[in-house]
Amino acid sequence: MKKRIPTLLATMIASALYSHQGLAADLASQCMLGVPSYDRPLVKGDTNDLPVTINADNAKGNYPDDAVFTGNVDIMQGNSRLQADEVQLHQKQAEGQPEPIRTVDALGNVHYDDNQVILKGPKGWANLNTKDTNVWEGDYQMVGRQGRGKADLMKQRGENRYIPFWKTAALPPACRAPIPGAWWEVKSSMT
Repeated sequence: MKKRIPTLLATMIASALYSHQGLAADLASQCMLGVPSYDRPLVKGDTNDLPVTINADNAKGNYPDDAVFTGNVDIMQGNSRLQADEVQLHQKQAEGQPEPIRTVDALGNVHYDDNQVILKGPKGWANLNTKDTNVWEGDYQMVGRQGRGKADLMKQRGENRYIPFWKTAALPPACRAPIPGAWWEVKSSMT
């Protein structure tokens, strides 16, 4: 029996040392559970040069001032997609400006996604000239990487995203800090 104890002990130590590699790989895959991936073909090029496709149950407009799309509205341009119950397009020619100011209001079950983020909320607004975007009282989830949460107001200005959190951001339980109660929350204001 004494001759087998060192062999048993060596086997147990080797098991303990090398079993963590499998656990680490498993933990990494667990952290990616529920993380969405972008499943449409990736479109390259300047978004402003790409066509816009609008599908809706109903459409009415007063060219060139405004257009209203209602019922299952689905708008796509490049990698971006906006879905809502209603989308209102407004266009106003500002005095002395060569380009009209174009804004969009999305109302009811707003869902925006692209190859970087998914935003959902009851209403959204965007300035098509500047790419400034707001989504109120919504959920966000990063695409292809960890990060999700809720916010009273999510903003994007140009190519930069600003997501003021009012509630906590969340990670799967396996990816949270191992210390009980060690959790983080970010709060911010736009003042």
